[in-house]
Amino acid sequence: MILPRALLLFPLLLVAPCALAVENERQLPVNLRADRIDVDQKKGLSLYRGHVLFSQGTLRLTAARAEVQNRASVIETVTAEGQPVSFRHRPEGQTEFIEGEASRVVYHALTRQVDLYGMVQVQRGRDLFRSAVLHYDIEKQSMIGESANGRRVYAALVPRGKPLPENPP
Repeated sequence: MILPRALLLFPLLLVAPCALAVENERQLPVNLRADRIDVDQKKGLSLYRGHVLFSQGTLRLTAARAEVQNRASVIETVTAEGQPVSFRHRPEGQTEFIEGEASRVVYHALTRQVDLYGMVQVQRGRDLFRSAVLHYDIEKQSMIGESANGRRVYAALVPRGKPLPENPP
């Protein structure tokens, strides 16, 4: 009788650490790597140049350049620039990643929001979004796309088992 109960609990033991890992992402350390790092502790500003990699949990940014603003050793914003800046995140409770590219990405660490600017392209599973500006709220798992300079927002919502569009606008 004890063995069947233990077998029922075993899958929960495997899933629980994964869920907690994503849920506690905010408390995980931030890792930054670059070819060059300039730190101004008085201003709370760090500049990272060359092959920049920012990561915290499942959130990852790669860029040519990044500027980090912090106050009292707490990161407030990360502004990344490059051609392109790449972005990747796995939302809590999901198996698929949200991946994207833009010319500039601003990560607001305290509110867990990501703003992407300039030739934005984001893929969520098989769905594709293109816009001039895209705001991604990590906590709410929501996105808002905005047009600019006559370039409208594009979305391709692709059902499972269907082919991706060949040449989206």
